[in-house]
Amino acid sequence: MSTETDPYIVFGLPKTASFEQIRMKYKQLAKQHHPDKWSKLDSHSEEFRYHEEEFKKITVAYHLLEQEYSQGSGSGFAGFRFSNKNANGTTDAGVPGNRTKEEWNTIWKKMEDLLTKKNILGHLSTLFKAAVEEVRSSSVTQHHFTVPITLEEIQNHKKKKIRLFLKDDSEPFYVTFPCDNYPTYETAVVKNGSVLQVILHMKALPHELYEVDEIIDGELDLFHVIHLTLYDYFQGKTLEWKHIDGRNIEVDIPPLCGKPQGHLWEKKEGYGLLGKGALYITLEWEMPSQNAWVHLKQMDQENFLGALNKLFKNDPGS
Repeated sequence: MSTETDPYIVFGLPKTASFEQIRMKYKQLAKQHHPDKWSKLDSHSEEFRYHEEEFKKITVAYHLLEQEYSQGSGSGFAGFRFSNKNANGTTDAGVPGNRTKEEWNTIWKKMEDLLTKKNILGHLSTLFKAAVEEVRSSSVTQHHFTVPITLEEIQNHKKKKIRLFLKDDSEPFYVTFPCDNYPTYETAVVKNGSVLQVILHMKALPHELYEVDEIIDGELDLFHVIHLTLYDYFQGKTLEWKHIDGRNIEVDIPPLCGKPQGHLWEKKEGYGLLGKGALYITLEWEMPSQNAWVHLKQMDQENFLGALNKLFKNDPGS
């Protein structure tokens, strides 16, 4: 049983948080603790079990709040909802943040029990499917393959032909698949008189600008981190680059923007992969390196130190 059963406490967010804030926090923590990231560790090690438990905890919390904000109209876990009576005796059914500690405990326990049965450590794309389709004929065998793919191939609707091998079979077979079917593609192949059900799991390769959302199944959101030095933070900076779909993106960061690291600076709807989803732009900054500092002009160094001194003293004029 998790030590915290109020999902707002799990995420460290106030009960007034929007679902967008909850969603961003979940993705951030899920990427940090996802079992795939720690697969090289011994599954019995203390460190692996820590990330395993954290991943389980935030996943339960996310789906509880997801149902809170869906007003009980969705499927899956909506049956665990409660209705709360307010001071005047009326019912606030489905209002986020109105749960008592006892209600959260009850719901959380049911969620944990269900997710344990469903194997929480599996990929979320398979974990929360409504049903698992059984193979209808004994002559059909199912085979899974992981295929590396670039974001440009997805965005540009490319088709790829790949060569695949079965275990203990030296004869290859070929499959052509559309990259814009990301993240999975299923087809049937006849080989040596047998029908193979082939499932390709497309894995996005690292990109110089973007990271694609692979945490929540079916979403095509992109994430971009703007790295600023503290000098950029004090002086401000305008950045411009070309999106993978060819559109120009311009982001203006004013001097002393006052935002903490990891802050969602801007969300661009329609800038996800294939025009679906959104592009989330966050800020990170760091002290200038010694080499960068040496190459700054003396006036820039003085301006930088002056701004730093004002900020340190909490000068209202800063």
